[in-house]
Amino acid sequence: MLLEQVFCEAIQKFLSFSTFIPINENITEKYAVVRKKLRQTDRPLPENDIWIAAICLELQDS
Repeated sequence: MLLEQVFCEAIQKFLSFSTFIPINENITEKYAVVRKKLRQTDRPLPENDIWIAAICLELQDS
C-alpha cells in the first residue's frame, strides 16, 4: 500500500468522526464581539480559539 493511500485512509477515518459547521453571519458577528472584548481586556487568544468560541456561542443560542 502506498504511503499516500495510507494517509488518505487516515484522513477519511478522522473526517468520519468530525462534524462540520458552516460559518454564517451570526458566527462571524460573535467572532467579532469575542475578539473585540479580548483586545479590550488585553487577553490575547489564538485566532482559531476565537472561532471555536464564536461557534460555541452560536450553537448555545440555537
